[in-house]
This record gives sequence, C-alpha cells and structure tokens, in this order.
Amino acid sequence: MDRRKDARYVVLFRTTYSSPKRESGEGSLLDISLHGCRLSTPNTLESGKELILHLYPPGTIIRIEARAIVRWAKEGEAGLEFVDVPYEDAKALHDLVGTLEKAALNQETVA
Repeated sequence: MDRRKDARYVVLFRTTYSSPKRESGEGSLLDISLHGCRLSTPNTLESGKELILHLYPPGTIIRIEARAIVRWAKEGEAGLEFVDVPYEDAKALHDLVGTLEKAALNQETVA
C-alpha cells in the first residue's frame, strides 16, 4: 500500500545540496511530487538529516530551493520530504509538478 499523499513523477535532473554542517554534494533527482523527491547521489546520506536542496529542472533557467529531511536512504538513493519551501520556490515547484502531471495525462491519452 502506497502511503504517499501525492503522485510522484519520474524525472532526471541535476540537484545540489548542502547541510547546516556545511557538507555538500550533488546528484540526480529521480522522481518528484509536491511534498518530496527521490535523489540518487554517490554520497551516503543518513535518515533524519536536514538538507537544503537546489533543483535545476532541464530546459529552464530556474532553480528551486527547498529545505528537506532525509526520510530513508539506501545504496546511493534517498527519499526526501520537503519541509520548508520559500514562497517563490513553492510556486515554481507547483508549476513544475503541474507540467509533469499534464505530460503524464497526455501520455495516457495517447496510449
């Protein structure tokens, strides 16, 4: 049973992150929803760790910033929950997810 509140959409784009302890890294975002994402990274992340994410959707000049908590981590991947997204970034995130949702619906219609 899936406990997620929102649908997740498969993506692949560059992400950088940092922690309050000045640790930093980068990776690839594998999926996203309004409330979280799945990140692939060569670095080991620990459950409960707070990160500041910078998401770089391809084909745009925007950067979305969000504070997130690592909810699970295993073998180069981590599930993150967005816990604080500044207003302008939240609007950009909502627009991004809306675009992904429309694309998914269009694919279903074509199939």
